Amino acid sequence: LDLDPLRPRALCEIRFLGAESATGPLILLLNKGIGKWSEERLPRENLEAILDVKFPTSESSKTTDYDMECGICYSYRLPVVEKKSSSHGLELSQDDQTEGEMPDRMCDNGKCGRPYHRACLVEWLRAIPNTQQSFNTLFGKCPYCQSP
Repeated sequence: LDLDPLRPRALCEIRFLGAESATGPLILLLNKGIGKWSEERLPRENLEAILDVKFPTSESSKTTDYDMECGICYSYRLPVVEKKSSSHGLELSQDDQTEGEMPDRMCDNGKCGRPYHRACLVEWLRAIPNTQQSFNTLFGKCPYCQSP
């Protein structure tokens, strides 16, 4: 969810992560029921009503239940890398105070669904000789299940 901090209950940008076989029906439900969105309800309550699901609450689950580690680097968040200038040009350094990128790419195979960081997947696919590239898009197989 991409919420507007000035209007947190307003209709927001919603993006589903996961295999298309799992996210496709949710996207259809969302598109069909988007007219039911009410600024009188919380975004969570709106999504529960539109998608006809009940989301877990902080009382019913632990945060670690939903952490998805990358299938390549086995990290949940990548370290933040900042560019700092020096007399020799640009240097890369890690800042442990800030949280890094979470896995945002998933295998489209419904039986696999492994999450990956975009950077890890790009590096992995570029190392494979039979990976196809068209402009800025790489086409390859899932590192786990070998699905295209």
